Amino acid sequence: MKKIFYILILLLLSASVIGIKPLTEVNTGDVGLEIKYPKFETLKKAQDYDFEFHVYNLSNGLAMNEGVTCYFHLYNKLGHHIAELEQSTPSHMYDYGFDIDGNNFTNVGQYYYNIYCNSSTLGGFASSQFEVTHYGISNDHIGFNIIAMIIAMCFMSFIFLYFAFNLNEEHFILKLFLVFFSMITLMGLAKVIFQPYGGMNLLLTIPQFFFYIFALYFIVYIFYHWAKKTEAWAKVFKR
Repeated sequence: MKKIFYILILLLLSASVIGIKPLTEVNTGDVGLEIKYPKFETLKKAQDYDFEFHVYNLSNGLAMNEGVTCYFHLYNKLGHHIAELEQSTPSHMYDYGFDIDGNNFTNVGQYYYNIYCNSSTLGGFASSQFEVTHYGISNDHIGFNIIAMIIAMCFMSFIFLYFAFNLNEEHFILKLFLVFFSMITLMGLAKVIFQPYGGMNLLLTIPQFFFYIFALYFIVYIFYHWAKKTEAWAKVFKR
């Protein structure tokens, strides 16, 4: 059983996650329009989002809610234009809003937008970058969540196998189900480990496939050695 435990620990160490911090850029100076933009790092995949902006006069700090037109451009990680909107009428008194459909966020990865606003005499801009993930959580936090899930799943698989090896022969059906549950748990590890990298599905197809093969081989190996020590299976083999 110690060997089984060490192998499960190796599965835990196979996951790694890298987080990317967002970049922002705004116009500076004493004359022009200042744009207050939503500050966030991540969005959930395929989730609708309402981008709201406030526009101020830099020279006196007054909020602008008339005579201003704003232009919003959204780009994906390849730099392709995926949304281009215009707004000249604020909602909620000061919010220049742009409702972006979740269909524009169907791929995980980096996105960025540019917002430009101008009146008859003044102008200003802002630009920001964010990341779309499966869970709407930054990869820094996803890393800890994944590690916790892997530990829990490895522990569950270990417990299933422990009882499968140590229950009496009179609980043969239960032992068989425990081995089956252990296999399902191990197979589920692949989804937990690889899902945050959904934007690289093509690149990860091969290692994910081999992970499934390894998990299947591992559980068959365990099942074979367990069956050799089980009297009920020994009777079946003799037949």
